[in-house]
Amino acid sequence: MASCGHDYDCRNAKNRQDRKIADQRFREVVARTSKFESVVGFVGVRIGAFFGVGNNF
Repeated sequence: MASCGHDYDCRNAKNRQDRKIADQRFREVVARTSKFESVVGFVGVRIGAFFGVGNNF
């Protein structure tokens, strides 16, 4: 579920700040899982942000 919300937020992001907010929301939701999954998931979305994956701006 976290990934679906994150993908939606990224698709509708209009700038880097919106993308960062989407990543923060993802981090909050995925934090309810194990520490390992939380860290790996968040690192993955930040790497995607660095390379512009999912950005429409």
